[in-house]
Amino acid sequence: MGLNLTNWDNDLELSGDEEYEVLVRTLNFIEGFGLLFIRCSPAEGERIITQVKEDIKDKNIEVLRLDKSVNDLYEIINGLNNRENIKILFITGLHLSFYEYEECKVLAGWNSKDIYSYSWKGVPPVLINLNQQRESFRDSFNICFVFLLPQFAIKYFIQRAPDFFDWRSGMFEFSIDPEMLKQESSRISASGDYEKYITLTAEERNKQIIIIQYLIAEKNQTTSLKSELLYELGSLYYSEQNYDRAIASYDQALKFKPSVS
Repeated sequence: MGLNLTNWDNDLELSGDEEYEVLVRTLNFIEGFGLLFIRCSPAEGERIITQVKEDIKDKNIEVLRLDKSVNDLYEIINGLNNRENIKILFITGLHLSFYEYEECKVLAGWNSKDIYSYSWKGVPPVLINLNQQRESFRDSFNICFVFLLPQFAIKYFIQRAPDFFDWRSGMFEFSIDPEMLKQESSRISASGDYEKYITLTAEERNKQIIIIQYLIAEKNQTTSLKSELLYELGSLYYSEQNYDRAIASYDQALKFKPSVS
């Protein structure tokens, strides 16, 4: 049977180790169909998968790593040779389907308001299918699905696939390690180059924008690096001639810029 948990979004914040312990208890408890969402960086996601495989020995655990955009996740899972034996299925890379869709909207001539709105037009095909097929997932698969996604992709689910997301058995958050956060933020800030940004494809630019937004939103982010990242974000927006968003990002960068005495 499925597991009905409390609203994790409103619970007291847990440490990484405590959050992981709750995740393992939840995975052990769920028998049959279940939906779990984990907000984490790709590197942290791989660490979690490895650790869960070591800590849960009595359930068949598989990983579906998506390396390109998909439209129908149900069809992919239904085609797995060993799906009848899978008890826990980790799914990574689904957010790649969102990158490509954002690029398609740009190429189709959508304006900025349409692109960043949350109307029905803004739903990638894979999420439309998940909304429509949620009963099929429950009825066809005796599997606990665990989606590992960055923050922006979780927001996509909440705002653009609410029917599917509302069936979740749990939501877990794992923040990036502070030192790793500092290193990655510094790397992006140091390698920022407007001349390079204007040569990027729409998909490449969207990927970079989303990565920076993810780093800015991390709770352990320093104000100085947040300022530098916001500046890079502004340059990316400027390179795609999204001047309103560019100016807003530059203004925010100035607010976070450390004062010089």
